[in-house]
Amino acid sequence: MRWLLNVCSQMCREAGIECREVLGYSKGLGYEYGHSFRNAKSDHSWNAVSLDGQWYLLDACWGAGTVDIDKRAFTKKYNEFYFLTDPRSSLPDIILKRRSGSC
Repeated sequence: MRWLLNVCSQMCREAGIECREVLGYSKGLGYEYGHSFRNAKSDHSWNAVSLDGQWYLLDACWGAGTVDIDKRAFTKKYNEFYFLTDPRSSLPDIILKRRSGSC
């Protein structure tokens, strides 16, 4: 849902909030323990925002709901954890590849 990343980036621009788009790897749907990300293409993206000198992650995709892979259905379910998350609390679930560009 790259469009969510773009919407968040635009909202930050309009509000004057420093924002970066972050590409990386997720340990979400389909991840199997021991899977190597070496030579793998980035499979997820986040926004990183700076508020009062502190950086936070903002993941509008994971924060919007969940996917039932068997039913191929998305269920809307707001999860506040993925908005303004301290990066240290998310790192077990994600691997950040690189930051690309300021918003």
